[in-house]
Amino acid sequence: DSGDKTGIYYAGILLLDLVIAPVSEEFMNRGLIYRRGRTYLKVLFSELVSCAVFALMHGSLISAVYAFFFGMLLSEVYEAGRHLGFSVVCHAAGNLVSVLFSCVASLRLLSSGHPGILLASGVLVFLFGRIWIAFMNGKLIPGFLSGRRHRGKE
Repeated sequence: DSGDKTGIYYAGILLLDLVIAPVSEEFMNRGLIYRRGRTYLKVLFSELVSCAVFALMHGSLISAVYAFFFGMLLSEVYEAGRHLGFSVVCHAAGNLVSVLFSCVASLRLLSSGHPGILLASGVLVFLFGRIWIAFMNGKLIPGFLSGRRHRGKE
């Protein structure tokens, strides 16, 4: 029953979903697995391995598929900015969208866990990520981070 939940409960959810999970998951998946992997492997293979690990961390099949493709976007964000902070911000934004959709679902306006919710949140996060990449590549603000994009072995 949502009536039993306190502000501390919701603050904990926000702290976990918007800070702890993005920082720890990005450090592990993009910071360790992807970055180390692309030193020794082709970029695409390193990206696929880190995204597969990221997907397996997310439980259900629907969440894993969403997480895999979200991980691909996060890898691109990391490559565009060459700093984990950028992928952490994008990851937190994606989690925020999911939290907001969950809140709407808990109000019974949408059915919880419905694939349409995941699809809608995926589209919003993808659009945010592409805008974020354009911003980092200086297409929204000319010269911002210009010349910082560098990939490992192609």
